[in-house]
Amino acid sequence: MDTHKNTINNSRIKKTKMFFEDREFFVRWMIDEIKNSKKKSELLGYSFSVRLNNTSDISPEMFWIKQDDGTTKNILQLFPDVQFYDYTKVPKRTELLKKYKNYDLTFS
Repeated sequence: MDTHKNTINNSRIKKTKMFFEDREFFVRWMIDEIKNSKKKSELLGYSFSVRLNNTSDISPEMFWIKQDDGTTKNILQLFPDVQFYDYTKVPKRTELLKKYKNYDLTFS
């Protein structure tokens, strides 16, 4: 058995589980990761993009957080200057392409 592959799969499972068990913590952690990675990328002169799902196929609109004013914003709204991309088997997900200019989708 490939130990490295098993470690990666276990990590993906834990993250998906964390998303459903403590979404607020997960999204706040993800926001910090995006901010830090974007900053590092810019300092190095690289392009920056984010793939939200590796295996879970969760809609990006599910990655939301409550704002101080009581409204909610999803990850695509929080980072309008970041390009997000996704792979999906869900045809209805194409509706998000009309809604968010920073979202790209490939059917798999």
